[in-house]
Parts: sequence; structure tokens; C-alpha cells
Amino acid sequence: LRLFIRYPFCVNRYLITFIWLVLSICIGFSWAFSGDSVPSLVFFIIIMVCILLWVPLFNSDPLYSYYLIYVVATCASLIWAEGPRKSALCIIPFRSWLALTASFNYFVVLEQARLIKSDPQM
Repeated sequence: LRLFIRYPFCVNRYLITFIWLVLSICIGFSWAFSGDSVPSLVFFIIIMVCILLWVPLFNSDPLYSYYLIYVVATCASLIWAEGPRKSALCIIPFRSWLALTASFNYFVVLEQARLIKSDPQM
């Protein structure tokens, strides 16, 4: 059952494509600058897996994708805090994007809860 949620704004898909291109390049540079440390490698793999899982989870249940954002944000924060300076600088745009994405997901989760509360038959 799919709930129909009106989003507060709609972003052009070409803009999102460009943003993800830039973010992917930043993540790649951050990975390259992090060196051969095993913890950084694990965090980058977790981030990539979570990014791949985000769209299917968001389409099935936005609450799960909201939790997934926190896992990614934790990994990105650990890379930022523990990695070399160049690696940390390259991950900053991605962390900013996560903050925006988390706020958007939060709106969707609240709207979904409001729709379910107003019509329990859903």
C-alpha cells in the first residue's frame, strides 16, 4: 500500500544528478586521501552499501531510510573525526547533504504518520 504524500518542494532531477556526481567525487577523493587504514575502508564500504539501499528503503518505508541516514552520518562523522585532514575536508559536502536529506526524510516520516493517524484503515 502506497501512501500519497505531498512534498513541500520538488527538485529538478538533473540538479540531483549533478549533486550526486559532485558528492561521489568528494567521497572518492576522501577515500583516496584516507590511506590504507582498515577502519576507514570499512566506513566507506558501509556508506556505499547504505547509499545503494536508501532508494529501495525510502520507497518501501521512509522510516527505515531515515534510520539508514543516521548510520551513514555516523560513518561520515567518524571518517571526518578520525581521518587525515584532506580526507575530512572532502567529506564535508557529503555531511551537509546528509543534513538536508535527514530533514527531508523527517518531513516524509511525519507526514506518513499523520496520514496513518487520520485514516487507520491504511
